[in-house]
Amino acid sequence: MFLSQLSTQQKYNFLDLAVCAALSNDVFIEAEKGVIQQYCVEMQIDNWKMAEKPDLEQVLLQISSNATEQEKRVIALECLALLLIDGDYDEKEQCFAEKLFQSLSISHDEQEKFLSLLKQYLECCMLLSKAVKLS
Repeated sequence: MFLSQLSTQQKYNFLDLAVCAALSNDVFIEAEKGVIQQYCVEMQIDNWKMAEKPDLEQVLLQISSNATEQEKRVIALECLALLLIDGDYDEKEQCFAEKLFQSLSISHDEQEKFLSLLKQYLECCMLLSKAVKLS
């Protein structure tokens, strides 16, 4: 949605974070892999290779130290959307999201706001897909 607004370095940091998010519940489904590939398209990155499992602490440090406040919010929102993509926002994913938002100094209230808005957005996308018979 907003990934094109990130600096080049933050785009690569985001991709590493997205891999960590996808692996947070120990299941890396094809839908998540597809979404990450779509992120590359959205950010116009064609030379990125998926790491086995990036060091989450290092990635969070890079983002929290170098990203602007707007970039942090974009990264948090987009990462949270990835966690919701399979329709099962489990306890491990919730813990990952909590850690992410805390590391980026984004309040719990903002996290809940992002979560609510994303759920509404995903519901609208599902309804629109059904309306045009894509699902």
